Amino acid sequence: MKYFNKKQTGYTLIEIMIAMVIISIIVGGLIMGFKMLKSGANVDREAKKVSLIQASLVKYTTNNVDTQGIDTTTVINLKSVPDETILGGNKITNRFGGETTIAPDTLTNANDAINITNNGMNKEQCIEYGKTGGASYEVIKANGTTVKARTETKVNETINAACIVGTTNSVSFIFGKG
Repeated sequence: MKYFNKKQTGYTLIEIMIAMVIISIIVGGLIMGFKMLKSGANVDREAKKVSLIQASLVKYTTNNVDTQGIDTTTVINLKSVPDETILGGNKITNRFGGETTIAPDTLTNANDAINITNNGMNKEQCIEYGKTGGASYEVIKANGTTVKARTETKVNETINAACIVGTTNSVSFIFGKG
């Protein structure tokens, strides 16, 4: 009687499936990491843009009695934002796919403050972006909820509940005139 010595050549189906699962997990992790990195970069860039707008408006309002009449067009005319963010001559786009708006606001007396609002953020961007304001702004609101009052130096934990799942979040930075 003859016995054949069979040697396995190639990989079994189970080995191939295990390799595919491992590769899928690695690729998925890389994609998620890239998205988080990009989202964080958008938050940082938008925070810097808003800081430039604030500095420009503080200087502009130094000699003005109130902030009535200050709006998005004022900021565009002051050349406080990069040209590539201007849409149609009277709108400022943001890196979240939404819009940046500027309007008069009230801290103590009518029109004694300026409100810079960014919208179009998902929940994570809303939380991270809201926290970038810190002491630079007197009041910070997320979706209309005050998450930093004038007496606070940083954003409080209510921002986690104020920012909702979806891409409809807005954050407002409010500061007094110059």
